[in-house]
Amino acid sequence: MKLKLYKGGVLKLPVAIRRELGLREGDELLVTIEGGAIKLVPLGLVDPVEVYSSELGGVDEDRVLGEGFREARRLGKSFARRAIY
Repeated sequence: MKLKLYKGGVLKLPVAIRRELGLREGDELLVTIEGGAIKLVPLGLVDPVEVYSSELGGVDEDRVLGEGFREARRLGKSFARRAIY
């Protein structure tokens, strides 16, 4: 199948592809380049941590998630201090 790249880098996926994958307007896709080809995968079908850890040569998921939770907690506390009631 052939697609055209429009102004601003917009690609339009044909209805048949969107239907087959259950894609709707606003759905997010993971974009990777593999062997000179562009690969689009609906985010609901992949584990982004797994994808990126394999690209980076392995990542300790527990450590990454722990750091993410700590950062979210820190940002939440920072936001709460600035909140105006």
